[in-house]
Amino acid sequence: MTYCKVFDLKWIVDSFNKKIYIKSRKNYFANYTITDWTNKIDRSKDFVVQPVTFNNKYVLFNYADEDNQLNKNYKDDFGINYGEYRLITDYNFNTETKKLFNKPFKPSIIYSDTLLNYLTLQ
Repeated sequence: MTYCKVFDLKWIVDSFNKKIYIKSRKNYFANYTITDWTNKIDRSKDFVVQPVTFNNKYVLFNYADEDNQLNKNYKDDFGINYGEYRLITDYNFNTETKKLFNKPFKPSIIYSDTLLNYLTLQ
């Protein structure tokens, strides 16, 4: 399931033919139709919107640690691995960090000698 989250893949289950199709988000929504849901809400009852709650102060969208020189330099400069993002949720009762992805992926670092030489010459 982690691959599906990272690459935003959609699952289509065909239980009649006993097949599972995996599509990218772009292909999944390629032939969609707009449906008006205005009259489908039961307005005789109270409508309650439940917000998304966080139980941790930080949520880390992370990759596995990569032991190469480029990632080490990036981690030394910015304090996190290349490609990671730390979301601050403003939840003040717990200062722990929740990691969304544990170990399956390592970051793909875009590397170019000419780019690095250009940046160091300035």
